[in-house]
Amino acid sequence: MGLERSVWGFLLLLAMLHKVYSTVQPIKLTCEPSTCRYNGLLFASQEHTNALTITFDTEYFSDVYFENSTLPIIPLTLFAKDSGVRTLNISGCDLYEVLPKTFRDATDLKYLYLDNNRLENIYGGMFFGAKRLEDLRLANNHIKTIDRQMFLGINSLLELDLSGNMLRSLPQGIFADVGRMKKLSLADNFLQQLDKFTFSGMTSLEELDLSSNFLQILEADAFDGLLGLNRLYLQNNRLEMIDSQAFAQFVLYLKQLNLSKNNLKSLPDGVFRPMLDLEILELQQNFLSQLDDTLFGGNPNLEYINLDNNTITALQPALLANLSYLERFSFEHNLLRELDVQLFANNSAIKRIWLTGNFLKEIQPGTFDGMERLEELHLKTNLLTSFEGGLLKDCSELKELYLYDNQIKHLKAGALEGAAKLQILNMDMNEITTIDENFLDDAPLLETLSLVNNFIKDIPVGLFSKQTNLTYIVLSENQMKEVKPNTFSMVDSLLELYLDSNQIDRIDGGVLNLTSLEYLDLSHNAIKELNEDALEGVPNLITLKLESNLLEDVPPAINKTTSLTYLGLQRNYIKQLKAGQFSRMTNLLTLDLDGNMIQRMEQDCFRGLISLNKLAYVNNMPVYESNDLFAHLPNLTELFVYETNYSGTNGVRFNSLKNLQLLSLSTNPMAGVDPTFLAGLKNLTKLYLSNTGISFNGTYFQSLSSLETVSITGNKNTSIDEHFFAGAPGLVSVDIQDTFLESISVNAFRSLRNLTELYIGPYRGDLKDILEGNVELKILYLKEMNFTTLPDHFFWNNRKLTTLTIDNNLSVLKPVWFKHLPYLDYLDVSYNNISELPTDLFESTPVLHQLFLMSNPLKVLDVNVFQNVIGLTLLDLENTSLAELPVGIFDGLYKLEELYLSNNYLANLSNGTFR
Repeated sequence: MGLERSVWGFLLLLAMLHKVYSTVQPIKLTCEPSTCRYNGLLFASQEHTNALTITFDTEYFSDVYFENSTLPIIPLTLFAKDSGVRTLNISGCDLYEVLPKTFRDATDLKYLYLDNNRLENIYGGMFFGAKRLEDLRLANNHIKTIDRQMFLGINSLLELDLSGNMLRSLPQGIFADVGRMKKLSLADNFLQQLDKFTFSGMTSLEELDLSSNFLQILEADAFDGLLGLNRLYLQNNRLEMIDSQAFAQFVLYLKQLNLSKNNLKSLPDGVFRPMLDLEILELQQNFLSQLDDTLFGGNPNLEYINLDNNTITALQPALLANLSYLERFSFEHNLLRELDVQLFANNSAIKRIWLTGNFLKEIQPGTFDGMERLEELHLKTNLLTSFEGGLLKDCSELKELYLYDNQIKHLKAGALEGAAKLQILNMDMNEITTIDENFLDDAPLLETLSLVNNFIKDIPVGLFSKQTNLTYIVLSENQMKEVKPNTFSMVDSLLELYLDSNQIDRIDGGVLNLTSLEYLDLSHNAIKELNEDALEGVPNLITLKLESNLLEDVPPAINKTTSLTYLGLQRNYIKQLKAGQFSRMTNLLTLDLDGNMIQRMEQDCFRGLISLNKLAYVNNMPVYESNDLFAHLPNLTELFVYETNYSGTNGVRFNSLKNLQLLSLSTNPMAGVDPTFLAGLKNLTKLYLSNTGISFNGTYFQSLSSLETVSITGNKNTSIDEHFFAGAPGLVSVDIQDTFLESISVNAFRSLRNLTELYIGPYRGDLKDILEGNVELKILYLKEMNFTTLPDHFFWNNRKLTTLTIDNNLSVLKPVWFKHLPYLDYLDVSYNNISELPTDLFESTPVLHQLFLMSNPLKVLDVNVFQNVIGLTLLDLENTSLAELPVGIFDGLYKLEELYLSNNYLANLSNGTFR
């Protein structure tokens, strides 16, 4: 792709959104076949966009992608005659309008991606000319209406995605002209009903997604015309009633129906009977309390049924009697107290059963008889007190058995009889105290055994004697005080062993003879020391976790495990790091020493750690004995030394860490440190210097050209001049909270073209246009700033802003501030002095989902104040001065999930307040 550096520079200059140009200069690009990608094109207006022309090789088709760009419109010159553009992708480019006749000559266009923009209306004939268009994506725009003539001239359309918009209704017969369409998504809109002729003529449609709308009723004729439909998604609506004939036309073809996450309390007789080919039916997360025995009588081909999270108390064998092809049955989190022994008698093809979260106290013998194909059985979170032998005698293909969160106390020999192919057994969170030595004998192929959070004190020495495939043993959170010799001696295949959160106080030599072991977790025990030969039997160990024990020294035993790449020693009582004690750890990548009592770090204490990438010794107070403490760490990329008594004046240098990418020095006494102490860290990308007492200036960042993230919160008074960040032009995230700013230059952030996150304040001076050049900004937190001087156009260049927090600042909110924030998703203006909200405040923020107004002196709200933020899911009005709420104020907030009104003066709420 021929795009010269000088052209990039010109385009960036052209895109200064606040400037008005009297003349528009043409911009010419070339497209070398067949894929052309243009990155970082920023256009201020329609005129500037139309000045763009691209020269194509007309002998080839071209696929054109605009990335990280801003295009208000699609350039009219893009589809010059015979341009051969087959694919056009303008996703996420702030496109807000498509001009008439844009696609007049787009005769070769097949794939058009305009998703994640801010188009509002789709007018008639909008795509006229793109006669070969097959795939049109308009998802996640701000589309409120679509014209009846939308599809004029694009009769070849096969796929259309309109999900994530603001459609409340569809014109009758809207899809009549696109009878060839195979896939249609209208998910995540605001549709409340389906008219009779909505889908008329769509005989070829195979997939229809109507999920996440607000449908309440499905009438008998809702899907008229959809004769070839294969998959229908209706989950996450508000369906309360379905006509018994709503699915009558799906006699053939429909294989998948999703009705989950609705408000269904009952299902009409025969509602599923016409669907002979139905294979997948999802009804989870409704309010069904009982099921008619004949509900699935007309669906002999059902392979998967999901009834999770309802309130069903009983299942009769007749319900599943006709389903000889059933492979998966999920009935989690219902109110089942008994499992009929004949429930699955006719389901010999079943492979997976989920019965988690019921109230089953026992499983009757014979319940799983004949299940020769069963592979997974989930009985978690019930009230089972035992699991008797013989239950699995016919389950020869069972591979996974989950019994955690029950009340089983004893693991009996013979309980697993028949499950010869069992690979995973999980019995966490029971009340297990004893285990028969032969408990696992019937499962010789077991790979994973998990017994977390029980009351096990001893493991029988012969428990694993017949296990040749065990790779994971998890015995965390039990009451073991020791590991007996030979407990694991026969498990040569073991890769990971978890003994954490027990009461183990020592590991004797010869106990761990596991030559294949790679991961050993001994954390959260009471180990004071490890004998030098304790780890001799695990020569291939890669990860060793010893945190939260009682170790007072780095155990010499680690020198027997020279393959280690991770060593966790945090939260012990280690007082000293001695020279050479890690000298054999040449493969170690991570060393964590956080939260010890390290007082002394000898010179050469890190000698030998030539591969180390990450070092942490946070929350220690050592005396540094060497200026070149890190000289033996040539490959270190991450260093965490916050709260470690590092002052910068004690001579410890970082200049040997040429590959360092992350440095955290927060909460150290660094006032007066030499501003050049970071010199030489050319690869540093993340720097944390919070609460260090430094009064910063631009000198600190002069040589950090790779820096992307900096946090200097909670420091001394600082002035940010125009050169403050000059040495770090690639910054993406800047955090200067709780550092009082004496002055901010209007050009302080202008050079930070990649800045996406800014947290700043307090500051009492004039704000002016400090964010004018930060067009990529997405997250902004303004704390204790002087908004009395805030210009009306302050945010106008920050169109990509999604998250805005302003606290301890305001006495008023101006609609003009939000005029150019179409993607704002999260707004927090809590803890201000706002007493009223203008009715048109949110007119330009249509995708706002979370709004926090707590702790403001709001007294009255206009009934229409929220009418433009219909996508709100959270609204916080706590601790205000509201005495009343007008009826209808929450009308249209169909997606509202959380509403906070505590600590107000509301005495009475009128009927209809929450209608």
